[in-house]
Amino acid sequence: MHEEKAGLKILQISQKNYLGELVKCLENGLPCLIEQLKEEIDPILEPVLARQVIKRGSSMLMKLGDKEGDYNDKFRLYLQTKLGNPHYKPEIAAQTTLINFMVTEDGLEDQLLATVVNLERPDLEEQRVGLLRDMNQMKIDLQKCEDGLLYELSNATGDILENVVLIENLETTKKTAKSINQSMAEAKATTVNIAKSRLVYSPVAERGSLLFFQIDQLAKVDHMYQFSLEAFEVVFNKALMKATKDSDVEQRSKNLIASITETLFGFTARALFGRHNLIFSTMLCIAILKKRGDLDLGQLSFLLRGPRKYGVDRPDAVVDWVPEPNWAAVQSLAEVEGTTPAYEKLPDDMAENNRWRLWAEVEKPEEEKLPGDWKNLTSFQRLLILRCLRPDRITAALEGFVGEQIGKNYVSDQAVPLDVSYADSTPTTPMFFVLSPGVDPVKPVEVLGMKLGFCEDNNNFYNVSLGQGQEPVAESAMENCFKDGGWSMLANLHLVARWLLRLEKILENYAVIYTKMAQIAKKKAEKKAARKRAVAAAKAAEDKKKAEELAAAKAAAGETEEAEEGEEGEEGENAADGEAAEGEGGGK
Repeated sequence: MHEEKAGLKILQISQKNYLGELVKCLENGLPCLIEQLKEEIDPILEPVLARQVIKRGSSMLMKLGDKEGDYNDKFRLYLQTKLGNPHYKPEIAAQTTLINFMVTEDGLEDQLLATVVNLERPDLEEQRVGLLRDMNQMKIDLQKCEDGLLYELSNATGDILENVVLIENLETTKKTAKSINQSMAEAKATTVNIAKSRLVYSPVAERGSLLFFQIDQLAKVDHMYQFSLEAFEVVFNKALMKATKDSDVEQRSKNLIASITETLFGFTARALFGRHNLIFSTMLCIAILKKRGDLDLGQLSFLLRGPRKYGVDRPDAVVDWVPEPNWAAVQSLAEVEGTTPAYEKLPDDMAENNRWRLWAEVEKPEEEKLPGDWKNLTSFQRLLILRCLRPDRITAALEGFVGEQIGKNYVSDQAVPLDVSYADSTPTTPMFFVLSPGVDPVKPVEVLGMKLGFCEDNNNFYNVSLGQGQEPVAESAMENCFKDGGWSMLANLHLVARWLLRLEKILENYAVIYTKMAQIAKKKAEKKAARKRAVAAAKAAEDKKKAEELAAAKAAAGETEEAEEGEEGEEGENAADGEAAEGEGGGK
């Protein structure tokens, strides 16, 4: 925010005349941000990074390429990259200050908790934010009081005890500090109560954070799987809105967890190659079970690594049906602890019990019960035995295990309808098709477009096949769609790799404009809602005033009637007293 007020200039190396803009920043002392850097930084920036300032008389100069300009020492340079784990040269690390803005699991959990509470209990989140703001202000005020007091004491002359103004200031500061400390204590107590109320939604935030970091790990499976936090937050918010309503807070929390898990899984799974879907499902399932504390880490390590222990001879009873590598795996499994019966008994039991051979030789052993007491093992512990004796069936077994633990829908191979993907897209979030040979998505897109009123006959659907100078046609199509509303489909992107940087910039500009338009529309809606609330409040106040006036009038009328009735009663009593007096006089 500070640099933005100072005139921050945002540049990209791919844009035209970026060097000229950088020189202007150098000359005028403006902060400059160069974004979306790759691992190789343009050598032309070397003089700036190395601070190669040229002194010429009283002037300070710096040369960038063939351009030379004055150097203003107020100039600041910021470099930004979207790479998750960039590797820069040691000189870059020495010349710059590297700051890792990658979100942590706990940090993301706090952010998501604020998002959930803001949706479910906006009053609670507003109160929390207000308290934090007030506490920060109180700390600032307290520091100002202390600094002012120290300044007066240090600059006091003569006898301090005779300085009336100083003593009065001391008393005022003391009262102010006492009041602030009391308010701070009350605010802290309130914050604790708010934190307790927010805890019921903590499992939702925990699940959301867990999901993001599992999705982020997919880049290790294939470099193409890059998911941004911004896209994650958009889908996360949609999942919260889709969750089933419930008056019970705990049940509502469970509904939220189920909704974000299913929605984010579906969003991610449809972007994966088919062969990687089970990997992601298994990663997610194991992460959830680990978070619950339902998995033994030693057993999990064995399943993932599949170690083997050679050097132990196979008994004659198992030589015919247990290969040497499988027996080595069984020997290694015997060292894993935490089961009943213990794995260390497995080698001997296999040698003595022929039912093990019958189990191992069936077509689908993962669907059969284990022999003897081994059937009492958990479904995860059975996987370890299958890993040793029938590793060819571990994929099918994992599919069954994941379906049992978190649901069958996480292992189904059903194709995602295009309209579902379309529902998750926005004007600033394009749809990207990764195609197998022979697959053409144009027809399904055209069918969906016809349903929604987008077709070539309406001049709001453009299908551009890139290559051979079609880039300007594509840009014109996108511009028309952005201005008038429409769909532009760009095919064969791989043929224009160099143009993709420009395409990215165009989409970013559209996103900025669209976001500003959305913000303006939101402000207008908020102002309209505020006016409605003000009118409603004024009407309520007027009705209340009228009701009070009416009540006051009725009360006044009632008092008048009571007074008249009282006067009539007094007159009657006086008349009765007069008659009685006359009667007494006549009697005498």
